[in-house]
Formats: sequence, structure tokens, C-alpha cells
Amino acid sequence: MKRTSVWGLSVMVVAAGLFAAVGCGDTSPGDVAGSAPPDQQQAAKRDKPAATAAATPAKTTAAAPVDIKPAAGTATIVGKVRYSGEPPKRKPINFGPEKKCCDAHKTPPLDDTLVVSPDREVQWVLVRIAGKVPGNYPPPSQPAVIDQHGCIFSPHVLPVLTGQEIEIRNGDEVLHNVRGEAILNPPFNRNLPKAADPLKLKFSTAEVGVKVKCDVHFWMGGYIHVMPHPFFAVTGEDGAFAINQVPPGTYKLETWHEKLGKQAQEITVKDGEVKTVDFTYPPK
Repeated sequence: MKRTSVWGLSVMVVAAGLFAAVGCGDTSPGDVAGSAPPDQQQAAKRDKPAATAAATPAKTTAAAPVDIKPAAGTATIVGKVRYSGEPPKRKPINFGPEKKCCDAHKTPPLDDTLVVSPDREVQWVLVRIAGKVPGNYPPPSQPAVIDQHGCIFSPHVLPVLTGQEIEIRNGDEVLHNVRGEAILNPPFNRNLPKAADPLKLKFSTAEVGVKVKCDVHFWMGGYIHVMPHPFFAVTGEDGAFAINQVPPGTYKLETWHEKLGKQAQEITVKDGEVKTVDFTYPPK
């Protein structure tokens, strides 16, 4: 099964639907209600970096296998996140009258807010070392990417490093509006018409759980996690994660899920060790 990784530049968003709802059409560019004030928009333009090559989220976020061998002088943390109750049934998302969104999918996609496999493994859980880790960790030069295709955010959960460029793209034939509900970082709210240049962002402060929404399509949602160091992962379809090249020491390993909340364990890793740490969430 597909897994989601360490340096997480992306992960998959799934969503789907069938009944009447708010929709959007092939609308011309322009501000929508709630757009950022002109001074914020001008600031964003001044900060706009040069375009860089895009990552391929589906391929760069596969979690490392549990039998991974750590690099010399490093530790590796592996494990799974599980659900102790009966796996909840995922529902199709309401696309409403937006036919172009429906036509982008061969089969109706399902809601992605709580994804539990038949074996009770939980996808889209952020697993991270909370707090400081010795060392200096500059952001990657390659941007992390969120795409919008078929009127869903892909990936559903995107972890990045502070200072790393984020590209939010519109691969649809309809207008999207992207709102980021950051608290420790500046929030954003921008239109993305079809075929528009990507929205490019950088966050300078670590922040977990930045909600991303489309104001035009109410069902669209996802999360950005901004990390101060690279010792994090997002669980894949099998609930697995791997965090590589961890310096030896005692740490707080923490999970975060939009519906299930947080869990934490104190762990100690030795140089060269492969440490297995599992988490289990009770039913919600």
C-alpha cells in the first residue's frame, strides 16, 4: 500500500459527491468576498519568488519501509497509527451542480477527513518530534505543492519546513478561491482562476494545523503543517510512518489529526537505532 513520508512535500486529498450544494462556474478573475486587503496583496507580490521546478507529491511522500536501515550515526523512528474502533464509513462529498468537478473523476471520491483502513490503520496523521532538535535545518530548494484537480486539494495534508516555498495550483477548468486560516503566520485569501499562475507562499513561523479551504466550493479542505526541522512524517494508507536521520536523544513524539486530536509519547533513541513507536486512537 502507498505510504506517506518524512520530508513530506505533499500527500493526497480525496473528496466526492452527489447532491445539491454551492457551486462555482467558469468565472473570470477577480476578488471574491473576504479577499485579502490591498496592502496584503501588494506585500505578497513583493515577496513572490521566482518560479521553480515542481515536486510530484504522490511520489515524494511514500513512507519508508519499516525495515529501513538508518544511515551511519543516525536514528530512525518507524511505526503505525491505528484506530481501536470499527472503521467509520466514508461518505461521498457533495459536488452540487458543479458538473466539471464531477466529470474529473471516474468514480466518486470520498471524504478524506477521517480515513481508516479495514485493518484499522489511520491515514493523514502528522507524526513529529515536538520541540527542538539539535542542528541547523535549512528549507529545501524545491517547493512543496498542493494541486486542485476535480475540485479537491491534493494532498489533503502537506507538511513543510519553515521558509520552504509552497505552490498552490489550479488544475481545474473552474475558478477556485484559496483561503488559509493561519494564526501564527499571516492568513491568506486569493482567487485562482483556471490556468492561473500558482499561488506561492512561505511561512516563517512553525505552526501545526493551518486549515486550507476554497470559499467557492464548500467541501474542499486540507491542512498545511509548518515544521521547524525535518523530523516529521504523514501516515500513508496503511497508517505507517518513518522519520529518518534523527540525532540521538530523548524527545516528545507527537501525533496530530484533524478529527482525532493529539497523542504524545516520550522516547529515547540511540545513534544508529531503528525505534518502533505505535499510536492508537479511540473511536470518535
